[in-house]
Amino acid sequence: MGIPVALWPFSAMSSERKLEEACGLFGVVALEQPAPQGGDGPAETRHWGEIAMLGLEQLQHRGHESSGLVGASGRHGDQHFRIHKGLGLVKDVYKGPAALEPFADSRLLIGHNRYSTAGVKD
Repeated sequence: MGIPVALWPFSAMSSERKLEEACGLFGVVALEQPAPQGGDGPAETRHWGEIAMLGLEQLQHRGHESSGLVGASGRHGDQHFRIHKGLGLVKDVYKGPAALEPFADSRLLIGHNRYSTAGVKD
């Protein structure tokens, strides 16, 4: 039996209900932590923060300016959100294990890649 999980890559819709190539959103809602990954070497445990980051990498073509990720454990009484965001490509924003470590126990995550259509790029 697999892990119950929902992964959502979203696309922006215009007022005319046409698919637009602007920004990318990726969401994870999971009931359990993912199973350890491994091949010939030792098992490598991935958490949903890493999987959300991989999803944002796949949506990189939707936005190159910045990326952000927010996560929560979903446990009753834990009302804290973990947030990581920055300017640049996904691989640069989430560089190093410290960037995703706060999401190790997160089971509810939403990530965003920004493609600006207005405003300043600061």
